[in-house]
Amino acid sequence: MKNEALFRTGSVWKSIFSMAVPSIIIILVMVLYNMADMFFVGCLGDTAQVAAVSVVGPVFSILAAVATMLGAGSSAIIARCFGAGEIEQGKICSSLCFWTSFFLGVLVSIGLLVGRVPLLGMLGSNAEIFPYAERYLQVLALGAPCFILSNSMAMLVRAEGAVKEGMIGNLLGTLVNCIFDPLFILVLNFGVSGAAAASVLGNLVATACYLRYIVKHGTVLTVDFRPALKKPQMLGELLAIGLPHEIAHGSLRLTMNEENTMEEVDTVVEALVEIVKRLRAMSPLYHAEKQ
Repeated sequence: MKNEALFRTGSVWKSIFSMAVPSIIIILVMVLYNMADMFFVGCLGDTAQVAAVSVVGPVFSILAAVATMLGAGSSAIIARCFGAGEIEQGKICSSLCFWTSFFLGVLVSIGLLVGRVPLLGMLGSNAEIFPYAERYLQVLALGAPCFILSNSMAMLVRAEGAVKEGMIGNLLGTLVNCIFDPLFILVLNFGVSGAAAASVLGNLVATACYLRYIVKHGTVLTVDFRPALKKPQMLGELLAIGLPHEIAHGSLRLTMNEENTMEEVDTVVEALVEIVKRLRAMSPLYHAEKQ
């Protein structure tokens, strides 16, 4: 792993700062990235186009959350596998994350393009906003695979300790977006379509940057499809680990089979009531529902 020597033999404070500072920069850059489209579209002075960006925004916030779930779950498993010396298991997880993100992006892209009209209606788009929201959604939908990949791959790269490379990819993607936003929106007068195109281009550059690192320098990371076929069931573990803790606290998974005795079943049934009570006490979603 890129930073293994740093953690094993280096200074504690040096280790903290070398990992924390780039992470803080990434967070600040993401704030700028999320504001870019709205800022430059707002410069047009057209409230309908600004509203269109706001209407479509939640769709891609959900996609970002899904990508983060894939990336977070994979990062935890990869770090564990690397620490245990199970490099092949880490490669399986990395491959699963990459190809799940890619195929999910393709499916989302097709779904958004086919179902854009009813979807925009559900999101509250009216006759004035609809033409702009449709154009914005169409262009972003075409770049959905890169959008999901750039978010999940950024976490994979950082999981291997390449925080600097993760920061560079993030910075380049944001820089491309911020450069092409005013060019496409204000100079070429593409409006919201230009904003979406700049975002897609930024995600494409970030994805290419992460992909270059994985192919050339990845130790555990791989984009080879074959490892994913060895243990596809690991995807369930990956998603479970990446699940937001509020949802995880409100869920319980139980597996039994024909090898369990009736005594074991009775024991589980007796313990289940207390377990459910404890999970409910821990879950903010359960208390919110009760109120």
